[in-house]
Amino acid sequence: MLFGIIGYANVSAQSQDTLYITSTSAFVQLQWRTNVKNILVTNVNCDTLVAYGQGTQIIIKDVQTEVQRFLISSFIFKINGSVVSGSSAIYTAINNLNPGVIPKLQLLKTIKVVSALPSPLEANTQYVVGDTNFINITGLNGNNSKLWQLVINGVATGTATTDLQLIMRFNAINTVGGYTSVSTYITQGGFALTSASNLQFIIGSVPIVNTGATVTFSSAVTISPMVLGSTAFRPIQHFGSYQRSTAYYGSTSGGGMFRDATTNITSIQITTSNTLFGLFKVGTEIQLLQLDK
Repeated sequence: MLFGIIGYANVSAQSQDTLYITSTSAFVQLQWRTNVKNILVTNVNCDTLVAYGQGTQIIIKDVQTEVQRFLISSFIFKINGSVVSGSSAIYTAINNLNPGVIPKLQLLKTIKVVSALPSPLEANTQYVVGDTNFINITGLNGNNSKLWQLVINGVATGTATTDLQLIMRFNAINTVGGYTSVSTYITQGGFALTSASNLQFIIGSVPIVNTGATVTFSSAVTISPMVLGSTAFRPIQHFGSYQRSTAYYGSTSGGGMFRDATTNITSIQITTSNTLFGLFKVGTEIQLLQLDK
């Protein structure tokens, strides 16, 4: 909805006038000379246009309906009391007045390991019923995302004779040379160990050593999933922690890249380095957040 005078003519002046742009929780108000226009704050957005023979214009819109355009060279732009100059800075400052325009990480889906399906089912939630060796996150489109943030809070049990690596793969690919991955483990005593792989990403540790008891682990993984060019590999980095008891715990960190520069990422697989001896148990929860292009 637009309140005030609606005009679509190009606004210019022989000398610089001041355009006052003021925002509240409800409206963005434009005021210049004797003109006042109000736009719902959730509707306001703007574009820039280089007009032939004139210079750059800022076009302020109510959703997609043009409200007014201003020749940048003819106006001083004062936005919420501060003078902003330069077409890029003005464009960004006006768009940032709309809380819906600012790019932000949003929860894409949650994956839960449960003993039985709940009722009612939660929105945007993928369930795995019963303990499992693999968690597959499907229905993704890496080409439409700038960034993924994968947050893993895990519960596990098993009878392995060594701690297991927490593993991540894209599109279930585990071919030699498909990845570059290096991870460092630091124990409670300060001892550091580094592991590397070219078959998958190492994104943490699952501390199972002949205990048969429940252990906990976590990992926060940042992924750049979209293809930027024919030679651009997709990077990842992770930070995590693990605990088997009050006397046995540590942290992990590392990074790497997916060395396929063209394949769209449509699924993520989470598993361990030895699926015969480790199980993700009920209580494991994974959240995938996405920043759109």
